[in-house]
Amino acid sequence: MESFIQTDAPINPGNSGGALVNVEGELAGINTAILSRTGSYTGYSFAVPVDIVMKVSHDLIKFGEVQKAIPGIEAVEITPELAEQMNIKSLDGVIVTHVINDGAAQRAGVQKNDVITQLGDQPITGKGSFQEALSYYYPGEQLNVRFYRNGSAKTAKLSLQNLEGGAGVIKREFYSSAILGARLEAVNTIEKDKFGVDFGVKISYLARGYLRELGLREGFIITRINNDSAQDPKKVGKYLEDFSGRLLLEGGASNGQPFMQSYTVQ
Repeated sequence: MESFIQTDAPINPGNSGGALVNVEGELAGINTAILSRTGSYTGYSFAVPVDIVMKVSHDLIKFGEVQKAIPGIEAVEITPELAEQMNIKSLDGVIVTHVINDGAAQRAGVQKNDVITQLGDQPITGKGSFQEALSYYYPGEQLNVRFYRNGSAKTAKLSLQNLEGGAGVIKREFYSSAILGARLEAVNTIEKDKFGVDFGVKISYLARGYLRELGLREGFIITRINNDSAQDPKKVGKYLEDFSGRLLLEGGASNGQPFMQSYTVQ
């Protein structure tokens, strides 16, 4: 989330989640963060815009989970250096740096190094407006995308996907364990493509506990335990809670480094 409302209203630690209102008492956004050198309000504060808040709250009430629509790409801001390197005339838009295999963008014909300048009716001026434009849509919805390739303007129709690669409503499934000191969840389509795995269980939260003592870190993806595939967070969690003996873990860190380690568990 980068499309914040910037304000000089005095927002202090503890105010996050509170209302940002205009002079008429109407909700403008939800306070989220401050930019301060002291830790208390002396600078700028940021709030999630109310129209995005409305979609998020609607999703939570109706589905219990925010329904995120993805285009199947990764993109970056256009810096002056990148613009010069790629012979781009404007800093507006985002550059496609990765296209997910068999994702929405690939099916629409979008390629790496394309410069996206418009999603639907919204012009794209940077990464923030790109993410904001997507935040109003649901998986399965279609929108036109305008982009440039080698200086030539092109348009395509994107059929947005959910995090699992489909078009329907999804609900994240995770397993929380006080013994392990962790929350485990299955990797989604983006993570499978990014890390080159067909399945896996990710440590999405890590506190003090068994997994930290083994030397694992938040974001680590377990792909195999004792040579068996790790796919279901609940099964993996219960197996690790009850296991004793020689334990072989295989997987990869969030930086893409492969990992295999053997332990003796009492």
